[in-house]
Amino acid sequence: MAMVVLALGPLGCSDGTAETTGGEASAGTGGTSQGGGGGAQGGGGAAPATLSVSLPQVVGGAAQVNPNVYATIPFRVVASGPPIGAVRAELAGDSVAASYEEGSKSYVAMLPVEDLPDGEVDLLVSVDTAEQPDAFKKTVTLRVARDGVQLTDFFQDHHAVTPRIYAHGDGYLVTHTDTSSGTREGWLRALDGAGRWQGERIPITPGEEGWYMRTALGEDRLAVLFQDGGGAPYMNHLRLVDLDGKELLPTMDLDPEGCWGSYYGDVAFDGSAFVALWRFRCEDGKSEIRWLRIDAQSLAVTGPVTVASAGDGKPDGVFPDLCQMSVAGNEQVSLVSFSREYHNPDLEPLPRAQLARLDAGGKLLSSEYLALDHGLREEYESRVFRFAGGFLPLWGSYDLTLPEPNSMPVYFHATTTGAAVAADCALRIEAAAATTTIGGCQLAVSDAVVAAKAGGTVVELKKDGEATIAGSRILLG
Repeated sequence: MAMVVLALGPLGCSDGTAETTGGEASAGTGGTSQGGGGGAQGGGGAAPATLSVSLPQVVGGAAQVNPNVYATIPFRVVASGPPIGAVRAELAGDSVAASYEEGSKSYVAMLPVEDLPDGEVDLLVSVDTAEQPDAFKKTVTLRVARDGVQLTDFFQDHHAVTPRIYAHGDGYLVTHTDTSSGTREGWLRALDGAGRWQGERIPITPGEEGWYMRTALGEDRLAVLFQDGGGAPYMNHLRLVDLDGKELLPTMDLDPEGCWGSYYGDVAFDGSAFVALWRFRCEDGKSEIRWLRIDAQSLAVTGPVTVASAGDGKPDGVFPDLCQMSVAGNEQVSLVSFSREYHNPDLEPLPRAQLARLDAGGKLLSSEYLALDHGLREEYESRVFRFAGGFLPLWGSYDLTLPEPNSMPVYFHATTTGAAVAADCALRIEAAAATTTIGGCQLAVSDAVVAAKAGGTVVELKKDGEATIAGSRILLG
């Protein structure tokens, strides 16, 4: 049974901003105000300041919480404009005053939810200005779900797979495939902050079966990468549709004649275009990973471009049957990760995570293995993410020399944007209770030995150590 679970936490999408100069207000659809408690005081006949209120954790008029995870939740209200008198949140008959929090520029009401029964309850939010009580009042729905929110039913939807969720407008969009119609199809459907379906689901793959679908959202359109066929061989296809399922770019057949698709693939939005990644195999043994880019507005296609080919083992080898692939991009560059066999004369061929970088025109700028060395390890899975203005590739490895299978180290590779959006530093983290901070992102490790590689120089950090490498501050402690 596939499901997506949403939780109310300190981060989320705003349900819009309500603006009023008096009386009861309802939320509109504007942007979120970042103002704090005090606004400019009008005087001398000047027009009164407009009260602006937003609820960052409420999506589509609703939110969801799991009391088994959060016994008390910090509920945030952002209010600005005229001087604010008081902010309150009323839940299950209890009114809780909100206190202003300077760091987040919001009012925070600590709501006890531990004793709430599962189901839906009204949450009333009120804001007083210095001149007017209840200048803003809004009731939203809080869904209490200790077991999370199940979105599909195995007995109706059958095998639901490859879900992706996107924040969009005043809600979420979910894509996934299932076999509820008798064939495997891809679907798009809206979701609110309480995990309730909104409207009817929309088919986004053609009438034939759509397997292993991956999607990417770019403003008002989706790129859909999928395979057809109820059994091998599978064929790779790519299409663009709008949010009503209307085809904007006819389905593209991605595999050469005499070849067929391999499992996995990925697609992402880079800010102005969609970038796709897939692999195929041919009867003659040829196998390639390819990339292409489609401008979201003009629909101009760049590529396909070969990122990597199955090698002869000197030292690059073939791709594993289940070759994980991932792509992320900005408007200048795409970063691609995948795994392939690496042949070491002293070892048997073992899968290694690899990273490639392409510019927007499809020129291959670099290709390298992610690990610092080629020891006795297997690396089957890797991912690459947009992160803090740059990229963060992340991969796992199995150290075949360790006696305890669950004590295997995890390897991280970080990159930053800049003149050469290249691999600036690689991190190897091996085992005991420490925390590594990379660009503000904390990674928990244990018994810490970290090797940081930059420009051919390796710096080892022990626990409580610190170093600055390629502009990134690395802390251990």
